[in-house]
Amino acid sequence: MPAPDGPAVTRSTLRQQIADALRDEILAGRLSPGQEFTVKEIADGYGVSATPVREALVDLSAQGLLDSAQHRGFRVHEYSLADYRAMIEARSLVADGIFRDLAEHPPQSPRAPGALDGVRRRGEEAAR
Repeated sequence: MPAPDGPAVTRSTLRQQIADALRDEILAGRLSPGQEFTVKEIADGYGVSATPVREALVDLSAQGLLDSAQHRGFRVHEYSLADYRAMIEARSLVADGIFRDLAEHPPQSPRAPGALDGVRRRGEEAAR
């Protein structure tokens, strides 16, 4: 058993590596919204068996990055304007909660008031 103060060891399964690589491809735009592909195509492209690819694709589907079509393969999810609006609303609800909590329970740091002013100012600029 490793020492508690030793370096953290991270092991990545083939499934995780494939999911990470495909997530990067999607987020970078190299896999376009609506683009369809099969487990076999991805497995052949990465030179691996179908099982870890299928598992990775199911993981990405659960995360909302892919849509699966039974017996047809997978497709990169196409986000609608309503999806983006919902994301922005969810993000603003989280930010509102954070700022409300900070206002009710201010940090005890002497730098805190100035730091919050800067964050608030950047938020207002971003909202414009």
